[in-house]
Formats: sequence, C-alpha cells, structure tokens
Amino acid sequence: RLVEVYDLLESIGGDASESRARSILAGLGFDPEMQDGPTRVLSGGWRMRLALARALFISPSLLLLDEPTNHLDLDAVIWLQSHLAASKQTMLIVSHDQHFLNALATDIILVDSAELHYFNCDYDDFKRRHEGFRNEQKRKQQASHKELHKLQASLNKGEGAASTKAGRKAAKSRLEELKSVAPVSSEYRVTFAFPAAQRKLNPPLVTMEKVRFEWPKHADANADINGGVRKGTTHKSDKPLFENLSFDLSQDSRVALVGPNGCGKSTFMNLLDGSLSPTAGIVDQANGRLRVGRYSQHFVDDLPGNKSAIDHLHSILGEAPQRGSPLYQQVRTELGTKGLPSSAHELRIRDLSGGQKARVAFAAIAATRPHVLLLDEPTNHLDIESVDALIDGINKFEGGVVLISHDRRLLQSTNCQLWLCGDATIAALRDGFEGYEKRVLQRIAEGHARDARRAAAKAEERRKRKEAAAKRTQARRK
Repeated sequence: RLVEVYDLLESIGGDASESRARSILAGLGFDPEMQDGPTRVLSGGWRMRLALARALFISPSLLLLDEPTNHLDLDAVIWLQSHLAASKQTMLIVSHDQHFLNALATDIILVDSAELHYFNCDYDDFKRRHEGFRNEQKRKQQASHKELHKLQASLNKGEGAASTKAGRKAAKSRLEELKSVAPVSSEYRVTFAFPAAQRKLNPPLVTMEKVRFEWPKHADANADINGGVRKGTTHKSDKPLFENLSFDLSQDSRVALVGPNGCGKSTFMNLLDGSLSPTAGIVDQANGRLRVGRYSQHFVDDLPGNKSAIDHLHSILGEAPQRGSPLYQQVRTELGTKGLPSSAHELRIRDLSGGQKARVAFAAIAATRPHVLLLDEPTNHLDIESVDALIDGINKFEGGVVLISHDRRLLQSTNCQLWLCGDATIAALRDGFEGYEKRVLQRIAEGHARDARRAAAKAEERRKRKEAAAKRTQARRK
C-alpha cells in the first residue's frame, strides 16, 4: 500500500508541486516562516496575495486578474510581471498599473457607452489611438443628432421621405433606432492639486542625524505581518532596523523608497513624520514647524467614519459647515475634482467605497497645505485617470515628496530617485529601475534554486523510502 502511495505522489508531481508553490509564494513576498505558518495570522492584504498565488499555482487555461497589483509591493509586481510574461495562458486583466498593462497586454478592450471596443495593440499605443477614437465617436454622434432632427422635422411636416405611408413607417423606425443609440460618455476628468504651504520654510525640511532605530526585544513577532507600522506598535528584531542613518529632505526632493518587505520602508516614513521616535540620533522637522501630508492605507482606514466628507474637510479647515457658504461650495468643488461624486459628499465616510475614501483622504491632505508629501502606496483604489492626475499633482507640488509605490510609471513620471532600504541603512541607487529590477529577479531566482534543490533532496529521500518499502514487500511475499 505504501508503494502505491509513493506511485500516486509521483504521478501527480508531488515533489515538484511543493517547490513550485514555494517559488510562487516567495515571488509574491512570502518569507519561509510565512509560507509554513497558519493563514489565520495573515492580514487582509496578505490574504489577497495568497489568493493570487493560488490562482497562479493551478495554471488555468484562462486567468482572470482584477487589479492583481493591489496589495503588492514593487518587488512582488516585478516578479509577477516576469512570471506572467513567461506564461502561455490567456489572461484577462483589469489594472490601474499602466506599466504592468503595457508589458503584458497584446489587446485592449475599452468599455465605453455600453459597448466593447477592441484594439489590437499594447497600452501605450492604445493611449495614442484613444483620442482619435473619441473624436470619431463624437463625429458619429453629431451626425446621428443631425439625422434625428431632420427625420423628426420631416415627420412633423409630412414632407420628404415621410410624405408617404411607407416612408413615415421607415422614418419612425429609423428615429427609434437613433434614439436608442447610447450617447458618447463624457470625458472623465480628475485633478489632484496640492496647494503650496502658506508658510515657507528654509531647507532642509527634515534632517536625520546618526539615527538608530530598533524595536523592543520583547515585541510580538507577528506585529509587522502586514508590512505596516503604527505609533505604539512593537516588533521583534535581533538587530537594529536602522543604524547611523543620516538624511536630508528639501523642497525639491523626489524620493522613492524600494526594498523587500520588512526592510523598514514604512518605518522610515513614520520616523520622518514623527509618529515614531528614533532609539538614538536626531530627527528634526524644521524645528517643529513642518506640516506633513501623509497617505497610507492606515490613514484611509482611520478617517472619521461617522462624519461626511464635507464635515471632515470643514473640521480640518477649522470651520463648521454652513450650506451655501463660499467655503461649503469650495469644499464640494475640491471633493468633486478629486473624483468623489456629489451624491457621496454628504454620506458617512464609513459607507463609502475604498476608492471613495482614498479620494477623501487626498482632499484632506490638500486642505492642510503641507510642506512635504509622504505617500505610501497611493495608487491603490485609484483608476488610471486618477493615477495620471496624481502624477501631475506631484509634479506641480512645491514641496518635498517621499513615495512608496508598486506603480513604476508613477515613480518614473515623477522623476523620483530610487533609495534602497535594507541592511540597516538607506542608499541611493545609481543604476535606476533596470538595475533594481535585475537585482530583484536575481534574488528571487536564487531563492527558487534553493527551493528546487530542497525539493530534489526530498524526492531522492522519497525514492529511497519507496525502494525500501518495495524490498520489504517482496521479502514478505517470499
């Protein structure tokens, strides 16, 4: 019976399956401890990664991916893009990540005016062709309106084609056909403007001098399982997360923090904004005068759920909402330009969708008129048009910017300098995205090779056990 079990495991590729599962999980950021640990300790974001890993593991003939890069960091997106590019599967992808789409898509399907429109091209080419497509749609709509008014006039007067019974019937049929045509959708415009701070500060805005940071030794080992940190959170570590770290942030700084999970990117953000204090060293925020605009999923989740978006922005501006006042109209305009529909302005924030809450958070940041923007995965829950608007807003912002993002186009379009976080320090990368991408894929490939060697060793051990079991069976039969 044991020999039969070994044969069955061999037939279903039992040895290779574990190696492949570990390779996929490692590519999506799961370290060995998380791979072997219980799923109940995983946060929502990590469970989303696990669901994605499961979909990749079963190798379906059709893979449906709805915003697969949400909840992933840049390293995981680099691996996922490489993994999917090497796949032979048919994929249908919905994503706000334009670089990801451009690297993978061979065809684009545009959903517009209740119809599907097909483009045999990559995403960059689609963007170039889309303006011409919309102009053609508008031209056809204008021609349809002109024909509709002409037919209506003919029917009213009983002239032209409508002068006979058959002509009137045909004209009425054509009129109904023209009326049923879906109108061309209005252009979706979003603006993410961040007004300059009212009070100018002399550079540098933030200074770090010989900063050391380590978590208390007694901390809970699972406290950082979702990759984020908050004030009062404790973590377990055998060595400092940062050591002898010096850093200056000025008005024209554009910094993108990169590095694997757990390297300290979010912790560095918390040191910058003062929600964490260093174990040693100095973090100076312009002598306490710095105003920070901070965005992260935690800050979105912490929006006052019982308030409406209008009430929340009024509280930031220090005034009670007064319907019809200039400030009230200004607040509604600000929410509208961020893409929040007017019907949601007076709803409780707790009843808004994740994307709508994100827009309220961005409107709140703009209302504070910060000197510095600290943005941790700001494109989650945003659509492509909003990401483009965010890029434009960052480029026009008259202050320092520090970003953590999986969206390569966002980081490149805002001219961010890559700073690698790891080995207790943060250092500028000289070889840009291409060099960083090679490092990530090489590191993951080395991990895959270790998994393959481990799987081969297990397979050899199982083969020996099978041979031993077969010999015992033969001996008993004799």
